[in-house]
Amino acid sequence: YLKLNEFFGLISIYYTDEAYSAFLSPLLYYKSKFRFMVLSNYEPNVNVIELAKKCNMSIRNFSRRFTEEFGMSPGKWLMDKKDALILESLSASTAVMTVIAENFGFASSSHFSTYCKKRFNDTPYDLHKKLTARAERWFICHDIAKSWQWLMLYYSFIYNTFAELWYTII
Repeated sequence: YLKLNEFFGLISIYYTDEAYSAFLSPLLYYKSKFRFMVLSNYEPNVNVIELAKKCNMSIRNFSRRFTEEFGMSPGKWLMDKKDALILESLSASTAVMTVIAENFGFASSSHFSTYCKKRFNDTPYDLHKKLTARAERWFICHDIAKSWQWLMLYYSFIYNTFAELWYTII
């Protein structure tokens, strides 16, 4: 049970809600085939036109249906998704800025830095420091909580053992 909590805790730190749902999609029932189709065909550097083609729809119908289903334009969703994936990449302890910039299709590290300053009000390096510190704090809190659970189990065991001994004596 503890490992399961740790697993889902790690997923919630390092992955977005969409990535989390895409990961669990084989286990979940989608209310909408369209949503499933979009999440299945999504790739980090895809644009609206390519995504519409992958979903076998015209751009106009895709955009209309997308807005109905997701509550925002496909362009905004793709930008938000890209931002979330960039943050996810920057949160890795071994993150290399030039590699991340290349993976997301930026022409240079300076273009990536400008993008991060515009979207997140911070440089990629500072974001990396903040995100890794946050993950470390989560692990520390998780370890404390785990220790607390073990302590409670220990005291519970001692109490129950003492109670059994007491009732056998009486």
